[in-house]
Amino acid sequence: MKNKSKNYKKMTKEEILSRSIIENKGEDERDKKVNLIASDNSNLLIICVFVLLAIIASIQEFICGKAFADYKIFVLAFLIGYIGHYLTKYYYYRNLKFLFYSIVFIIISICTLIGIIVGA
Repeated sequence: MKNKSKNYKKMTKEEILSRSIIENKGEDERDKKVNLIASDNSNLLIICVFVLLAIIASIQEFICGKAFADYKIFVLAFLIGYIGHYLTKYYYYRNLKFLFYSIVFIIISICTLIGIIVGA
């Protein structure tokens, strides 16, 4: 059995570092991780705000008969956020579960949008 490692050129530290910089476009792994966490946290915060506003509008409409805004708008924004989330996961993982969730959320979003338009 031949050793296949003889076919590869041994790289110096400088070559490895320069390739890594090119591949990572100037960002190191820590920067990528921090940006990813910041993105995830901001998305979670936006979703929480939309859910909270939808709940407040629903309660206000139930108690007072009229809300400061139509809660369906917040629900629609929440659904659109999840459509983007699951379509992105489907694009990268090609898992049919994510495509199914995307289609379900798209259908619910269309129904919600129709309800907003018809109800206006």
